[in-house]
Amino acid sequence: MADSNAKTVNENATGDFAQKFKELEQARQDLIVEDVEAGGKKDLSFQDEDILESYARLHLEVRDYADMGVDQAEVVLVFGGETHGLSREAIKLAHCYNGFRTKVPLQNSMESLNVVSAASIILYQLHRTMTRNSPS
Repeated sequence: MADSNAKTVNENATGDFAQKFKELEQARQDLIVEDVEAGGKKDLSFQDEDILESYARLHLEVRDYADMGVDQAEVVLVFGGETHGLSREAIKLAHCYNGFRTKVPLQNSMESLNVVSAASIILYQLHRTMTRNSPS
């Protein structure tokens, strides 16, 4: 996940992260219900404002774009804009699936990149990494 507007409270620094995450996961499990129409399960926690806000406040790991450590066949990228960043739903999804934020270092007094520029750089790096690690 790429986000140029990383506004999270680092609860990990205070040691509360693991406990808070465990509590949120329990609350999330309580909101997973059978979806008879779809023949599966539905996670209603994505509609709970309190749970979404709590996930949004949890620290989400930040990795440099050149060292994302992604070598899986299945990757989901969500890009947030400079003004509003990622949605709370996207942040919650990242926490639930071991996601992380990605940063692109800036040079030459640049203050920010637009989302298309950041996405291009990250996608190029991801392509390089995944093709380098794939069997020929």
